[in-house]
Amino acid sequence: MLSLAFLTGLFGSLHCVGMCGAIALTLPSRSFLGNFLYNTGRVISYSFIGFLLGSFGKGLSIIGFQQGLAIVAGSIVILIAIFPQLARFAWFNEGFTRLKQFFKPFYQRKNYFSLLMIGVLNGLLPCGLVYMAVMASLVLADAWQGMLYMFFFGLGTILMMQSLSVYKNLLSQQWRLKLFKFLPAFAVIVGVLMILRGLNLGIPYLSPHFEKESTVECHSTK
Repeated sequence: MLSLAFLTGLFGSLHCVGMCGAIALTLPSRSFLGNFLYNTGRVISYSFIGFLLGSFGKGLSIIGFQQGLAIVAGSIVILIAIFPQLARFAWFNEGFTRLKQFFKPFYQRKNYFSLLMIGVLNGLLPCGLVYMAVMASLVLADAWQGMLYMFFFGLGTILMMQSLSVYKNLLSQQWRLKLFKFLPAFAVIVGVLMILRGLNLGIPYLSPHFEKESTVECHSTK
């Protein structure tokens, strides 16, 4: 699953360039270290989100909903890949506008901490690619696995975003449009893998058996 997380970030990083490229190209410092701190901030946010969603998934697995969760999450990812407009909600846009206001003080302070915080805030912005990765971390139903999944997802996005800081015109608009066409297909593959995981087919790595949560009763002896 961690390799899938990294590949999702790597292939999806073109989406990051389109969505977050403006932020990366207008950082207070365009140095390699400055951009690395910015990207580190994004990975920190992704990892934290993965921890929270993994914890939530763990709670659902305890009540026996893990299989259904995997199937539902995979179906949602496939639907969003086919109909991207489903991921656009008015309250997300409002939240995006409010969150952007927090960027201003950090852009005014040209120091390393500000660069890190710009990345942290950037990682909290609404993003369809992040939604897809978050669904996978939710399906893992474990706080630490969810955190690791989002950490490796974030690592996958760094290569393209870090290169953007050095090569402003890394890819032409025409090439970006061509490569964007492959992103929905990749998202569908991720969704199918989630559904297979939920089907509990007993296939190692692809669709392993879910282990039922067991409770241990403690009896006191007098």
